[in-house]
Amino acid sequence: MKQYVLIGVLAVQIAIVAVIWLLSLQGPSEPEPFLKFEITTADRIVVSTTEESIELHREDEQWKLPDGNPVNQNKIDQILERLSDVAGDWPVATSENTAKRFEVASSAYQKQIAVYSGDETLVDIYIGTSPSFRKVHARSVDGGPVYAIEFSNYEAGTTLDSWLDKSLLRPVGAIKSIDRVGVYTLTNEEGGWVSDQDVELDESKVRSFMDRFESLSVFELSAADIGETEPRAQF
Repeated sequence: MKQYVLIGVLAVQIAIVAVIWLLSLQGPSEPEPFLKFEITTADRIVVSTTEESIELHREDEQWKLPDGNPVNQNKIDQILERLSDVAGDWPVATSENTAKRFEVASSAYQKQIAVYSGDETLVDIYIGTSPSFRKVHARSVDGGPVYAIEFSNYEAGTTLDSWLDKSLLRPVGAIKSIDRVGVYTLTNEEGGWVSDQDVELDESKVRSFMDRFESLSVFELSAADIGETEPRAQF
């Protein structure tokens, strides 16, 4: 009888060793991605704090601000790309108390970012404190674990100016003429720039003048009605 017991114990031990060996062959399990969606389907983004929010929407291929002005396309492309495939690193925390401390809870968060495709919600997360350079704690609005993702709070602003395409007033294509209304008109011809005043132009000064338009940057939006500005360029 004792012999049968020993044989049974040995069989169990062999089975346990076999299971452990098989599990070791499979390697450690990989965590699920925290965020995953197709960028091309996104057509609306809402960024909020506890005090203010901004909604960006896509019309055809162009993202726009609520007032219709264009969004900085490079910026929004980079943010969507970063959010669309957040690596499935292991969570850094799971408790609700820790979520509050990291400011990614409904009662305490720094920002909320939601991405939509029509009526479908692709992303809805809280982002909070930063554990290290260019990283931020993040958590689904629905709850769950807290992750550390590659992102920065400043990248997702809640003001019009933070998303505005600052190059919106730059000319598209080469400048063909510039008209200072009632004073002079400069025209770009094959031989160079000429004036309607029949005077010889300094090409270097004209070029420097044109550079102001070609590198024109907007600092911020203004509510002032300033009417028509001079000079007026034609493209």
